[in-house]
Formats: sequence, C-alpha cells, structure tokens
Amino acid sequence: MPANIEIYRDIAIRAVESVFESEYHNTLGIPMPQIKILLPDDADYITGQYYIMIDDTWQIHLNFGKLPISFKEFEDEVKVLTRHEIEHYMCCPFDVITHLRMLKCIIDVYKKEFSHLDIDIQHACGSISNQAADIIVDTKNYLRNPQDTLVSEINWIKKGANIKSCPRHNKLMFLTKEALWNESLEINETDQELLTIVYELAEKFKVNGIEDRSSFLSKTEEYARTFLKLYIKDRVSSNNTKQDNQSQQDGQSQQGNQFQQGNQSQQGGQSQQANTPQQNGQNHNNVKPKDGDKNGSAFIFADLDNIKEALTALAEETNVEEFSDILSASGIKFLSESEKHKLWFSIQSANIIPIEEYANTGNKEKYTFPSTWRFGDPIGSIDIMLSFMTSPKILPGITTKNGSWQHVTHEV
Repeated sequence: MPANIEIYRDIAIRAVESVFESEYHNTLGIPMPQIKILLPDDADYITGQYYIMIDDTWQIHLNFGKLPISFKEFEDEVKVLTRHEIEHYMCCPFDVITHLRMLKCIIDVYKKEFSHLDIDIQHACGSISNQAADIIVDTKNYLRNPQDTLVSEINWIKKGANIKSCPRHNKLMFLTKEALWNESLEINETDQELLTIVYELAEKFKVNGIEDRSSFLSKTEEYARTFLKLYIKDRVSSNNTKQDNQSQQDGQSQQGNQFQQGNQSQQGGQSQQANTPQQNGQNHNNVKPKDGDKNGSAFIFADLDNIKEALTALAEETNVEEFSDILSASGIKFLSESEKHKLWFSIQSANIIPIEEYANTGNKEKYTFPSTWRFGDPIGSIDIMLSFMTSPKILPGITTKNGSWQHVTHEV
C-alpha cells in the first residue's frame, strides 16, 4: 500500500505541474498545491477534502480520498480539481472584498426575507456562497474542458450520498450545473416544480456571461434566495412526513408505543437537524461541494495586508453589527468580537480628525538664512552668538556665521 501511495503522489504532482505550466503558464503567483493521500481510517476517505486556506500565503490543499484503480482516471481527476481550486483564485470571488460582499448579500437576503427560519446564517452562508462560486468555477472549466469536467462531476456525485434521497435545496447546485451545461449528471431528477426553479436560476446565471464580475453579487443573491426558498419547502415536507408517521404510530399497541418513543426521539433529532441547512456533506442525505470545510468554507484569497485593505473597505460600507456578522461568517479567526468592534470604530474615526496640508505661498524674498563666515571675510563680521547657537564647537568656515542674511535663490 505505501508503494502505491507514492505512485499516486508522483502522478498527482506531475498532473498539477502540467496544469500550472501548460494551462496557466506559471503566471498565477501562487504556490503549488500541498498533496496528501488519505488513509482508510480518515473521516474524509471516500470523498477526500480539497480546500484553500491562508497561513503564511495563499495555499491549495488536495487531500485525496479513496483512489481509483486507474492511474489515468486519477490523473484526469487531479487536473480537474487543480483547475477547480485555481479558478476560485482566478475568477471568483475575485478578491477578498468581493468575497465579503458575497457573504453580506446572503446575510441581507436572509434578514430581509427569511429571518423567521431562525437558522445560524453566519454558519450557513459560507457554504451557500461556496456553492454559488462553484457553479461559476465549474461552468467556466466545463466550457474549457467539457469531457474531463463532466466525468469528474458525475464521479463526485456518485462518491457522495444517494442524491435521490437528498433534500431539494442540497440538489440545487448540481442541478443548476446540469442546466447550464445542458448535460446529464445522472441525477435523473423527476420533480418538475424543482426543475422549473432550477432552469429559471440557470438563466439568471447566464446573464452577461458566466464570468461577468459586475453581476456576480446579484447571481449570489439569487442563488441564496432560491436555496432558502427550497429549504422552506423541504422543512415543510419533512414536518408533514413526521406528522403522518406520528398519526400511524398513535394507533399502535403498547409494544408499538414503546417502539414509538424511540422513534420519536430519532425523529426529533432529524427535525432539529432540519432547522439548519445541511453543511458540507456532514449529513448522510447531502452531497457536498468539492471544497472541504477548513476555515468554515470561507475563501480568503490574499495575504494579510490585502485582508486589512478589504476590512477597511467593508467597514466603510456597513454598520458595526453587519461588520461583525460578516467577519464571523468569513471564517476570519484572528479577531475577537471586541476587536472587530474596535476595528470598525477605528476605521470610522479615521476621517474625523482632519490633517491639514498647506504650503507657504509667500514671496521667495521672505526665505532667508544667515550666511557662513569663511576665511578671508572681515573678522569683525563674525556673529559669535549666532555661531555658538549653530554649534557649541567653533569650526571656522563651517559653523561660523556672519551678520548678513542670504536670500533663497531658487523658486518655491
């Protein structure tokens, strides 16, 4: 097994280098991905875990799960995943401030239209924004490398849960890709109401082209709105199913009632799970996006200086509560709540104290200074007090001053 792992690792390195060199011509300015082969006892062994994070620099991590038998299949998959993560850097969310604005879009949609759901939107919106970005990223890659991208997407879906049993809001990302690509991802969805919703959303993603930066935030907003509407439908369906099961159980015998108590406990747990949109494949009824859960599914694509610039811009666009909520949703861990508030107030007050700049506009004759006494000048012209004020040590021709004043000879 260790020998095979080394073979796979070598193949992965060569595949990544090929993408960097031949497709992006080494112009990215980012380091090569860190590659790790997961062992069977790892929680992500089946699907692997691929993510981007910031440490000392922007970094892609490709942690491969269960490996295919075919080396060629593995090589093609590595290339697809590498393109996927690079395109997160290249095309969306384009920069840190755009990512923070994406999160703000989702939080605003939730607070204005869906706050009655009472879900942890700070935790959920990182995943929702990631899904919207994945639609952009994978569609761009599909247009460039259709066959490899299509095969990879189908294989990824098969690696996850049985997608037919997934709630509708967790199918939305994959069905939207299917509609945009006009290709089957072998989901075989039959819910015509859901398909109509998906096709309408796909048309909105096509506006101005899939990579259009000016409409990216509006597409993120539309995706969040559609996702949360489907979540409501799924929760209602779940509650109706629970009530039907309860009605059936009410007519059972005492032995059945004892079983019912355990069943109600299990259903109560499922109902509690349904109060928050399922995240990143942690639930057995969910197929997760390719990107893993590091840093709360947040994508911060810059060094710390660029993050600080983005925080300054964000603070100027938000109130203190919004600012704090967005930073929490983004996965920025190096600031406490009090520090976030302090940062917001410090940025707001930066323009309160004016710094006045002025230049003297007087005539150049007003700019004068004492001239230096040099050897050969009359001894009586030395200004002894002025010379001592210039330097306690008298150095003839250097610190010695005379009583005449010299005008500035250049323009001011």
